[in-house]
Order: sequence, then C-alpha cells, then structure tokens
Amino acid sequence: MIKQFILKKVNLFFFAIVSLTFSCNNTNSDTTTAETTSTDTVGKNASEAYAAASPETRTISGVLDTLWIDVSTFMALKKKIAFRFYVGGSDTLTMHGWSSDDNIYKDTPDVKLIKGKSSGLNFGAGNYLGNLILRRGIDGIRRIKDSIAATSSRYVLFAPQDPKMNNGQIFYKIFLTKDDPHIIPLNTALKATPTGINLNPSPPKSIN
Repeated sequence: MIKQFILKKVNLFFFAIVSLTFSCNNTNSDTTTAETTSTDTVGKNASEAYAAASPETRTISGVLDTLWIDVSTFMALKKKIAFRFYVGGSDTLTMHGWSSDDNIYKDTPDVKLIKGKSSGLNFGAGNYLGNLILRRGIDGIRRIKDSIAATSSRYVLFAPQDPKMNNGQIFYKIFLTKDDPHIIPLNTALKATPTGINLNPSPPKSIN
C-alpha cells in the first residue's frame, strides 16, 4: 500500500515537471515567433517604401553649378589635369582635380573647383558621372594659360553644358573673366571670354 502511494506521488511529480517544461517551450516559441514576425514586418515595410519611392528620390540628382578658380591657382597646375566629381553637400556637385607632368598623381587633389551660380541645368538618371580631362598643349592647358596672359583675367570659369545634348555626358566649357564668378550666369559670356576649350569626359574624349 505504501509502495503504491509513493509510486503515485512520483508519477504525479514527473507529470508536473513535464507539463511545466512544455509550457515554457510554448512560451519561448511564441515569443520567438512574435519577434520574427515583427522583424519581417519592418523589413517588408522598408522594402515596400523603397519600391514605392519615385526614381527622382532614389537616384543622385540636382542642378549643375558654374564652377571656378582664380587664375593664380590655375597657372600653378601642371601639363595635364584629371578632374573627378565631388559631392560637397546635399545641393553641391563640384569637381576636384589632379595635375601631373608624367601621369603620376598624389593621393590628394591639387585643385578644388569652387561653386558659383546655378546653371539651371539638371542632372540625374541617364547621366554619366565620370572623370573629365583637361588636355595638355595648345588644345588644352597651354591655350588657357596663354589666354589668361593676353586678357589679364582674374578667374577661370567652368560652365556646364546640357547633358541631353551629349548623350548623357556632363562636360564643361571653359571661360575667363575679370568679374566676380558669383554674379555671372551660365553661358552669359557678355563679360567672359571663351577659351574654346572644354573639359573632356574620359572616356570617350570626344568633346573637343
């Protein structure tokens, strides 16, 4: 009789332990499921929000500015200059340049073009943002330096051209002026002297 009573107590205790373990597992499973569901929902919502955004908000876009430097900075540059686009802020796309006589360049740029007046020309989807080259010799840097000496200009202007007119390529015509670049609008060369030189996308180097 005593053995049966002890056996019943043991069975009852074992059943209680099993029930408690099963209950804890269910609770952990429910918590994990809830957390997973919450994470999946957040990720799904973010993906849907990105997919629903307009292309303009998902690509780099903005307005091209006229860029400039003073002539003393330009005259100090070497025989060849390679420019790269630089995002200076939410509303600034400018260029930094590396100059060299022998195709050996420093890690840091030799020149940083300064933001001038807005051109009103847009860039964005469908445009190329690559290197631009200023050639050496009479078809490039040398002609500009000769023009600076002949005109006593104070500033070198880089006026952007409409990418739609050149298969999406962004390039710049180069002007000289004695006036403050902040007050000269794009392509208004009334007080600016054209050099006949353009910054050339590389590749294809086919603008000049």
